Amino acid sequence: MPRLHDEPGGAQPHLTILVVEDEPANQELMRAIIAGSSAPFLAGAEVLVADSLAAARATLAAQQVDLILLDVGLSDGDGLQLVKELGTGANRPRCVVVSGSVFPVERRAALATGADDFLAKPIEPQALIRTIGSVMNRKTILVVEDYEDLRELVFEAMTAAGYRVLLAADGPSALEVAQTEARSIDLVLTDYYMPNMLGTELAEQMRAQHPGLRVIFMSGSPLPSGVSGIPPGSTALQKPFMVDELLRTVAEALSRPEK
Repeated sequence: MPRLHDEPGGAQPHLTILVVEDEPANQELMRAIIAGSSAPFLAGAEVLVADSLAAARATLAAQQVDLILLDVGLSDGDGLQLVKELGTGANRPRCVVVSGSVFPVERRAALATGADDFLAKPIEPQALIRTIGSVMNRKTILVVEDYEDLRELVFEAMTAAGYRVLLAADGPSALEVAQTEARSIDLVLTDYYMPNMLGTELAEQMRAQHPGLRVIFMSGSPLPSGVSGIPPGSTALQKPFMVDELLRTVAEALSRPEK
């Protein structure tokens, strides 16, 4: 997870936020909103500013940053390129794309590239503060599903509900994602019957590295019972399911402590 900084003398931990924006007025607006906020998670926040991709890369190379507020239409390139460079590791900064576009396709492109959220300009103070708080406290869900259409539908539903969503098409690719994400994954939502690896095999291998990891198994066919069925502490979700059923099942699983 992004780091919190401990101030000398036991003061309130604070965030380091990098604003990547080439318009001075927007730079100062975001700085002022953050500095003037009474939200506890923004107390003592340090705000850095970069007016280009090159300046942002230099800042990220020089020090650790917890959150990036990123414009996409920069003078030296597309801000989404920086999102790609950040990767998906657990220690990467969280990233909110801040764009003048209000079209859903732009939001979808930003999230699909790896951004944690999308905020349209003009910047509303409460929306910015709410988005920062949501992103920094967001639960991470790994969705493992071999049918692309269903995978994308689940992605849309989960991101709209405020979750950070990672995608994998099968067990081996899910394990690759898990290696880079370390212990930042809060729940795995996986198909039970998949090529290359059953969902139970995936869960077993992931729990070897992350004991007690919450797992939900999706299946369009009846699941086996007994020893060969789903592991203890897991949940089954029958396909097809409605979005509200999916969200309710995920919320219930996350409400239970890891075992």
